[in-house]
Amino acid sequence: MKHGLARNDELPSPHSLTQFAERLLSTVDSDVGEAVLDMQLLEGVRPDSVGHLMFLFTSSDPSRHVIADLQAYSGAVPQLTITLRVQGHKEFIENAYEGVTVGAS
Repeated sequence: MKHGLARNDELPSPHSLTQFAERLLSTVDSDVGEAVLDMQLLEGVRPDSVGHLMFLFTSSDPSRHVIADLQAYSGAVPQLTITLRVQGHKEFIENAYEGVTVGAS
C-alpha cells in the first residue's frame, strides 16, 4: 500500500487540490483558488509544477533526521523544508489551544 505523496505519483490528489481551491474562493486569495481549479481542468497537474514542503514546528532540533530524509529522496519533485523551533513549545501549544477554545465560547 502506497502512503502519502507516493499514492498519486508524488502529485497532490485531485480531491485535496479541489478542497484547497474551494476554501480559497471565499478569501482575499480567491484568484489563487481559481487558478488551481483552472490548472486542474485545463492543463492537469504536472511534476514540473509541483514542489513538496515539509513544515516542522518543534522545540527540538530535527536537523539530522530532516537531512537524512531529504538525502534519501530520489524522486523528481523539488523538496523544501522549513523548521520553526520554539522555546517553550508545550506552553505555546497549550496557550494557542486555550485561546481558540476560550475565544470560541
